[in-house]
Amino acid sequence: MFHANSAPASQIYYSQRLRLHYLDWGNPAKPTVLLVHGIQDHCHNWDWTAEVLKTDYHVVTPDLRGHGDSEWSRGSTYNLLDYVFDIAQLVSARLVSLPYRWPLHGGDGGQYICRFIPRENLKSDFH
Repeated sequence: MFHANSAPASQIYYSQRLRLHYLDWGNPAKPTVLLVHGIQDHCHNWDWTAEVLKTDYHVVTPDLRGHGDSEWSRGSTYNLLDYVFDIAQLVSARLVSLPYRWPLHGGDGGQYICRFIPRENLKSDFH
């Protein structure tokens, strides 16, 4: 059961053998909104926004690879397509109840990542 005063749950998923972190702000019965931080930021940049949205939405805020509580990339660069793939993996693996078109918002560099995330039929595209 969702409680408006509850803290977000720290969760883990894997992409390209990296252990990646995200915060799930609860309320899974509501529509999901995914908030992606910018470069040199972390998922807690969205805390104030998530606090406001969590009563009406299921808010998810990931840490990009090499940011916050996510693992650093081993032996490769941090490029846009890796970030895009990581977010697509999160959606595909964890957010299976997404509607046909779902809200996605990126701040700073996160907006560029969001532009490349397919928001239609994502689960079938990545499995």
